[in-house]
Amino acid sequence: VLVQQLAQVQAGEAVALPAADNATLRDATIQQARCALVKAATPDRSLVQGVAALVECQTQTNQLAERLSRWAAEAASAARQSPAIELPSNTPEPLRELQIAWRESTVRGERLRDWLEKKVVTFAPSLGALLGPLLAARLIGVAGSLARLARMPGSTIQTLGAEKAFFAHRGGGAPPPKHGLLLAHSLVRDAPRQQRGKFARQLAAKVAIAARLDCYGGEPQGAELLSALQNTDCQRASDQSLSR
Repeated sequence: VLVQQLAQVQAGEAVALPAADNATLRDATIQQARCALVKAATPDRSLVQGVAALVECQTQTNQLAERLSRWAAEAASAARQSPAIELPSNTPEPLRELQIAWRESTVRGERLRDWLEKKVVTFAPSLGALLGPLLAARLIGVAGSLARLARMPGSTIQTLGAEKAFFAHRGGGAPPPKHGLLLAHSLVRDAPRQQRGKFARQLAAKVAIAARLDCYGGEPQGAELLSALQNTDCQRASDQSLSR
């Protein structure tokens, strides 16, 4: 009962709380916080955490690979070695353990990537079909949630992931960023450099539509949005430019 009354107070209602000792109030507030966390748990929260975990795992894998390559090269008195190299029998044990940690981190990252891709296919099918599952997951992760992404205009979506470049533009007079994470999409990445900003803007507009379809329960239309983007005059101009 006390938990319900605390929730009413938090909602702005005038409620007369019964007399209670500090321990009772503490237990009630903890229970209220747990209930709020359960209500706040949504599939995209899990997706956001998964994206953050993948980024951290990739960073760890790259750092381990860098250290392993340098150490293996020094141990063999040779040039830079691949982290996957077969280590000789006289290799120091810590170096062997470092290679095991690198392999485990690599496998962990692959499993995380597979999980994210499957999650996006069911949770955000339109975005997944338009961007590819992994890029869609990264975009939702940077936005903070699917609902936040659905409320963003295309101009904001276009530069998501380019925050450092944006603040460099605002603070130091650097050129404004023309794209962020969307550069990873083949339609933007493979376009001529002078047209990438235009392509990113067009793709961002389609992303805004796909995010709203996924967020508000519309029929998945990611494939249709992608097809419409591929058939634009700008895309045909890009193909002609690349064929020259």
